[in-house]
Amino acid sequence: MKNTKTDNRRLIKILKILLIVIVAVFGEVIFLILTKKGNRQSKIKAVKIVDDLNNRQALVRADQENPIISSRNNDEGKINIVNVYGSHSEMGFQYGTAMKMQLGKALSLLKNYYIEEHGITYSQLSERADMFFQRYSYSYKLFIEGIAKSSGLSITDCKILNAMETLNSLVSKNGLGHCTFMFIPPKKSLTNTAFIGRNYDFPPPFDKLAEDLTVTILHEENKISTAIISMPGQIYCPSCINSEGLFIELNNGQPSGGFVVDYNRETLLIKLLEILQNSEDSFQLYNQLRATQSDYSLIINTATSNNSLSFEFSSVLGMKPYIPGSDEVYVSTNYFLNDTWSGIPTPTDNTTWLGVTRRENLLKLANAKPYHNITTLKEIMERRIEDGGALWNYTIYQIIFDQSNLDLYLRSISLNQYWEKISLQKYFNEQKSDKETGNSNDKILLYILLCLSGLSGLGVSWTLVCCQGCGSLISSGLIVSATKMGFFNKRSEKPYEIIQRFDDAEEDRRSKNRKGGGR
Repeated sequence: MKNTKTDNRRLIKILKILLIVIVAVFGEVIFLILTKKGNRQSKIKAVKIVDDLNNRQALVRADQENPIISSRNNDEGKINIVNVYGSHSEMGFQYGTAMKMQLGKALSLLKNYYIEEHGITYSQLSERADMFFQRYSYSYKLFIEGIAKSSGLSITDCKILNAMETLNSLVSKNGLGHCTFMFIPPKKSLTNTAFIGRNYDFPPPFDKLAEDLTVTILHEENKISTAIISMPGQIYCPSCINSEGLFIELNNGQPSGGFVVDYNRETLLIKLLEILQNSEDSFQLYNQLRATQSDYSLIINTATSNNSLSFEFSSVLGMKPYIPGSDEVYVSTNYFLNDTWSGIPTPTDNTTWLGVTRRENLLKLANAKPYHNITTLKEIMERRIEDGGALWNYTIYQIIFDQSNLDLYLRSISLNQYWEKISLQKYFNEQKSDKETGNSNDKILLYILLCLSGLSGLGVSWTLVCCQGCGSLISSGLIVSATKMGFFNKRSEKPYEIIQRFDDAEEDRRSKNRKGGGR
């Protein structure tokens, strides 16, 4: 009789295990179907980078109707739009593939300018570019190395392209960037959200480089999608916008903060990009900027749909914020506006590249009308300095950004005299739709996990072991899914801690059942 009971118990255990295996396999099939369907859906074909054992070459797959890597060149203008996905190495490889022709053209222009016209040797360019590269984070070094793998250029060439503006210190000691930034507050906007206008200024041959102006949208895993507006090969944040509508840009602040470069700090130019990729709102953005130091003297202007805030960095004096009035037009050129600085030069047109006049002109134009829309913004931006505006011979491209719908308007001065509209929301939505699908999948996967736990009565650890015994990796996927949903304390990220947490909960349940007379 005793043997019969023992045999029955064994049979019940075997049946439980078989049931677990069947449900696990069924769950795995659902998992694969959901993953295949949700990962990019039908709108986006996954870009996969496959390392070859011999040469680590990568294979980039793109859909013909909705290419992940795409260049925009139509009757309305010629602005390159490049979408990249995956790790930093993968994104760099995709960028190099898409921009191969433009990168080669830009390198030729730079070599002619620095080597032929100014007598700078390639070795000098390489050395100075490497000094900039070494102040990059490890992740974005991999991005630039990825460009070299697919573009046909050497890593040194890619470093030179990335450092194209900082290399001007070999030619001039007085700085050459003379940009402007204008913020129109919601109170003066017909859309009830802010408008941004920006002039990007540099001397020749950068006007020719700006003919290949590029918008690069980074879709990095677990980061906020971010668009970079830059010339070919520039992988940092001259002007950047993320999918939450946060805008950030940099102006030369050397007339106020000094011309010293701190080569022992990570460059703020790449740090700005990383900050924006990790900022869902202005609070996160501001906190990260406040905790940052700069290698250059820069004015970092930020904007949301409601307000603007400036961070004035000196490489030797530190940082001070400047907070414009909430309903005021804000304009920034190349000198500090915070009046608590001490010992900095008084700004004049001679020391700020006409920055004083350009700022005053933009303030007058913006305040001359009670309300603004895209048409009035274009009129202001197209007004030359001799006619009371800020546009001058050094302006190589212009930006208008509409916070109400994330529409971007770009104008490359040398290429054409009209604006090209780019709907950033369309490109950002590709990543957002993936996240929403992923969240739905996570909930279903967690439900399967809990069902397995309840059916087995053996604890989740056994369930996971059985699943893995079937050759399934669903257990790790479920753990990650449950963790993403906040089911576990974020502190407990290790799988064995998660399993122990479930087993402890199961033991508590059994203990309560025994005390209450339950089985």
